[in-house]
Amino acid sequence: MTKHNKGYILTIVLIIAIVTFALSLSACIDLNSIDTITGGGQLSSSNDGNINSGTDLPTTPNVSYTVETSTGTPNAISNALTDVVSAIQTSVVIINTDVGAGSGVIYGKITNEDASMVVTCCHVIDGAKEIKVTINDGDINADNDVILNASLIGMDDDSDLAVLKISGSNYNYVETRNTESAPIILAEQAIAIGNPLGAGISVTVGHISGISKTINMDGVNMTLLQTDTAVNSGNSGGALFDAEGYLIGIVNAKSTGDSVEGMGYAIPIYDVISISNSLIKTAGNPQFNGLGYIEGKIRLGVVVSMLDYTALSKLNSFGDYLPNTNEFYYFISTSYELNKYGSVAISDKNKTIEPGMLIRALSYTDANGATVRKTFSEDFELADYLAMAKVGDVVTLHMIEEIVTVTGGIFGSYSYSYKEFDVPITLQQYVYGYVG
Repeated sequence: MTKHNKGYILTIVLIIAIVTFALSLSACIDLNSIDTITGGGQLSSSNDGNINSGTDLPTTPNVSYTVETSTGTPNAISNALTDVVSAIQTSVVIINTDVGAGSGVIYGKITNEDASMVVTCCHVIDGAKEIKVTINDGDINADNDVILNASLIGMDDDSDLAVLKISGSNYNYVETRNTESAPIILAEQAIAIGNPLGAGISVTVGHISGISKTINMDGVNMTLLQTDTAVNSGNSGGALFDAEGYLIGIVNAKSTGDSVEGMGYAIPIYDVISISNSLIKTAGNPQFNGLGYIEGKIRLGVVVSMLDYTALSKLNSFGDYLPNTNEFYYFISTSYELNKYGSVAISDKNKTIEPGMLIRALSYTDANGATVRKTFSEDFELADYLAMAKVGDVVTLHMIEEIVTVTGGIFGSYSYSYKEFDVPITLQQYVYGYVG
């Protein structure tokens, strides 16, 4: 008999034994008397009243027992995976703020300063007034934990990344994977290390199940790695490593639901490096209170919806005023809050742009000094202009405002008129977290 056949037969025998054992157990279980875990971590039992307490169970009085048990020692507790985890786990830290908890990775040492950078997710520290970083020393004794105050270097809400500064430089820094020479591939092993549910550092192991998954998070489309490695709230900002311990991503999301299992997401390491380095490079500018930013990034700072004539005709009486053309318009949401970080808020403190207005077109000066007026269409959107514009450019927004006149009291008649006006905006550097 070959070794392969022996293994096959052994597998069959084990399956039969397990099934037989499970059947015998099910025949003995009283479904009205199930052990549950109480809040104190003790087992308690709910029953149908047939058994009042443990003292009523049949016993043999005045008999002492000697029980023989077996203990074995494995040939090798350590293996390639445990060795990797042992080497990398202390590069992951716990983050606690006054708004929640999460994780982070020790990104690098600051040159000529006894300090280091920690990368985490923007949503982990967004809105926090105080940030504490607990250094992971690799043991379970919390009494000797080193807890440091962290200061914010910069954050970017679109990429969901943030960089913090902590004192000290004698840390286990993560080593990032060179994905140009070693691209991330499907089904390769992935190791997540973080602070799930704020309960301390833990390790889960799985695989990469998607390379470029587009996920919408809070209205922003992000291209992320997908993994079946178990992650939970608190893992955000923590590490996703490959099988050799190289950092391949920062965990930032998971899909939940009755029909969802094993769908976690991480920001790919190439994006982590690009965004983090940009935040670090631009930090320290007193113009923005020292906050780092993505150089050249622009936002108007208003929430808009691109609507055609048919859609607008259903909003009050806009359809009676606008020509029936193929043009599109941007309706400024009635539910928006003026983004205090955007160019509109910074350039126009008087808030001449208000909810319910329309942006009909825009004008700008091209490279030849000519004024270009552009209406919106499926081929030209507001985002297309912002993508080609530069900080310091002036754009004129051509606006339409609806004016409602009421006669005869609250139950009287309504009439509508419209006012067209222009709003010049000087485009500002977008710095998330900077009020101005």
